[in-house]
Amino acid sequence: MKIKITLIVLLLIGLNSFCQNNYEKGYIITNDNTKKECYIKNEDWLNTPNQFLYKISLNADSNIGSIKNIKEFGVVNVFKYKRFDVNIDKSSHKLDKLDHSRQSSFIEETLFLRTLIVGSVNLYSYRNGDLVRFFYKKGKESINQLEYKLYKDINNRIGKNLNYLKQLREYFPCNKTNTRRIKYKERDLVEYFIKYNSCNNNSYDNIENINYYSIKSKHKSKFNFYAKLGINFSKLQLSLPGTLVNEEKEANFDLKTIFSPGIEIEFQLPFNNNKWALFIDPSYQSYKSETIQKHSFLSSQNKIYSISYKSLELPLGARYYSFLDNHKTHKLFFNAGITIDIPFNSSATEKFNSQFSPPKSSTISFKLIPNFFLGLGYVMDEKYKIEFRYNVSRKLNLSSFKNNSSVIGPQHFWQSSYDTFAIIFSYKLF
Repeated sequence: MKIKITLIVLLLIGLNSFCQNNYEKGYIITNDNTKKECYIKNEDWLNTPNQFLYKISLNADSNIGSIKNIKEFGVVNVFKYKRFDVNIDKSSHKLDKLDHSRQSSFIEETLFLRTLIVGSVNLYSYRNGDLVRFFYKKGKESINQLEYKLYKDINNRIGKNLNYLKQLREYFPCNKTNTRRIKYKERDLVEYFIKYNSCNNNSYDNIENINYYSIKSKHKSKFNFYAKLGINFSKLQLSLPGTLVNEEKEANFDLKTIFSPGIEIEFQLPFNNNKWALFIDPSYQSYKSETIQKHSFLSSQNKIYSISYKSLELPLGARYYSFLDNHKTHKLFFNAGITIDIPFNSSATEKFNSQFSPPKSSTISFKLIPNFFLGLGYVMDEKYKIEFRYNVSRKLNLSSFKNNSSVIGPQHFWQSSYDTFAIIFSYKLF
């Protein structure tokens, strides 16, 4: 109980820190064209935001900047969003929602657009779920969408409107690249506009040239591999409720300290500053214990229960990081998930405290009923990690206790509870 209370307190402290995100020095431009220095909460948005949080100073209260009162906001050389009135085609690319028109269906909206390339021609993007659109703006000319659309033809086959390739050839010709190979993807379009801005001396001294895409790509997805050692504090209880046929039985095994070696494979997702990750960390654990259920009067009727429980644990989870410094080398994390347990060479035995009573045994087999876990931890120098993890009680799949001539208790009557609290130390290999 003390362990559970301690973990809950740690989780509450951790969750409070997770609600905080780093504010970075940036700027906003208001509707009256006033530029103000401030600190912006950088959430490395996956979808284009329509509002954001900022502070005039780090100690000030947070303000909400919205598309109604902010024309532009950004952190220098990190990201920039600008407000535009655009004609945008929001036709779905989901196969079950395609229409039969090849033409783009434009609607007028006011949106923040993320700046990808700044140069003689600027490239912008808009994302909302599976909707991704790209826009270009040359000098003082109006902003336009690069057109791309999926549709169904008269035979219900999938057609593609690739008008963006025609736009690139006609408006932004460059002999350094072949437009036919360009996909309607961020990387392809960024590379094309970089080449166009360098074609025929299109890059001028009085024009700011920034590749925001290459800056953002620093937060791309990545794998991390760890070697780990867990110190598990585990306790097991077996019980069989009394019936007209069977007597009540209970076996409470001791709390054991178990060393559990393993590895961890972590996949950091390419948004929100790599704060989200998915992971799997298989490990080996072995629990052995023995306990006595005493008879009220006869010691020869005392029951001795022993268990040998070995398994491969496969925890699958999601993790959220909270940075503690600007270099992002020290961070807290919170994770949660499920554990799939695969027992092997495992059994429980029951015998009377008498040499004339043969033992009765029960095997422990695989049962696809995962248990949940919660964890809180700390990462230091991107190398070392410690985690406190609580596993919700696991139900083991036990067969009936039996010997050659008798069976004691139908299988579904047996109840079990395997509780574990773990301290896990990890070292990053690569």
